[in-house]
Amino acid sequence: MFLIIHELIHGLSCPKNCVVNYYYSTYGISAYPLSPMSRNRYIFMAMAPAILLGFIPMIIWIFIPVKFIMLNSIIFSFSWASLSVSVADIYNAIKALKLSKESFIQASGTKVYWFVSS
Repeated sequence: MFLIIHELIHGLSCPKNCVVNYYYSTYGISAYPLSPMSRNRYIFMAMAPAILLGFIPMIIWIFIPVKFIMLNSIIFSFSWASLSVSVADIYNAIKALKLSKESFIQASGTKVYWFVSS
């Protein structure tokens, strides 16, 4: 269930006119945008699950009083699991930051391609 939410966030953060396929493989469920997107939009799409499911719960966890042991444990575990699942997304976003701002990015299977529109 957790990975489904993660991949839905990827799909919802794609541009409005982008068609997104969801599929299941031996690696798990995946969201696959069929249209190229700008570098900045790609970074946003890649980082959205990590931010919403990992970083924000971790920030909330910091402010929960220590006496709420069960709540602290659940939120901490959930945010670390979310960030662990997002490692490849974070890696792809860091790689995309090295491209020029005018770049467009297109995923194809497990590979990611980039180009600059003329």
